[in-house]
Amino acid sequence: MKNLALLGAGNWGINYLNTLNSLEALAAVYDTDEARLAKLRELYPEILFTSNLEEILAAPEIKGAVIASPAMTHYEMAKAALLAGKDVLVEKPMTVKMSESEELVKLAREKQRVLMVGHLLLHSKGVRRLKELIKQGELGDILYIHSHRLSTGKIRREEDVIWSFAPHDLSVVLYLAGENPASADVQALSVVQPGIPDLANLSLIFPNRIKAMITVNWISPVKDRGVWVVGSRKMAVYDEIKNQITVFDQQINPETLEISKGENLVISFESDMPLTTQCRAFIEGMEKRLTPEEVSGEKGLEITRILCNLEHKFIQEVENAKLYCA
Repeated sequence: MKNLALLGAGNWGINYLNTLNSLEALAAVYDTDEARLAKLRELYPEILFTSNLEEILAAPEIKGAVIASPAMTHYEMAKAALLAGKDVLVEKPMTVKMSESEELVKLAREKQRVLMVGHLLLHSKGVRRLKELIKQGELGDILYIHSHRLSTGKIRREEDVIWSFAPHDLSVVLYLAGENPASADVQALSVVQPGIPDLANLSLIFPNRIKAMITVNWISPVKDRGVWVVGSRKMAVYDEIKNQITVFDQQINPETLEISKGENLVISFESDMPLTTQCRAFIEGMEKRLTPEEVSGEKGLEITRILCNLEHKFIQEVENAKLYCA
């Protein structure tokens, strides 16, 4: 049923447009760029394209809104959609202020609306398989998780690499650890633009004694994305680019410090389409009135909370740091 509206048809929003259209779920698109809308009307004549947000929010046939606008606008758009009685899938980060995330979660509860956050990697086969290995005890007790996201990517002025990249990795680490961190710290460097970190290392410690490290960098000369999970029995490496997991049958004896090694196992996956899976999950959540816990508004709020707390730490390291949570 075509009952969804897309709010934002920019670089990432266009991927949502194509995906939702292929699922025959997209009825309307909102964007403020009239030239962009004109081009899209020619390509998709059956879809309503408008620069009038109220036109979409007032339409009773629109039951849900997918928000893929810049992060600074997430709060206002999500709030307007919830107040209009729409279910909401909002891109990560849910908002850039903790108070705004708290308000959206509260509003979704009051209006009994689905509020889902676009933590895309939690819909990938690789991350799901890592979680299965952990739950099955294949790796033993989990000791350490390392998630990294490096590339020569699009360098932004409106947000730094932590707000742009780290929500992906935080969502994965929290999902694999199975709980929220007890503490988090950060080291960040501003290289290209004053006050806007281009690379950072985040460290987290969980109540279950799991330790984690997240590395994000958008000025790296090489592209590397993945997750390492170190257990007491085995270690696993998920290569997001190759779309495969390698399970290393090796462990470190904490008493003798000797390393024992066995045979490695490579688990490969067919072409992964996590955005399609994510959109289907939203559609199903609307139908069943349920939201998976790991991509819920509450989880989005926790990630906003972590990012805001870290921001107050790195402003002491990065001169003239631009604040988002303030």
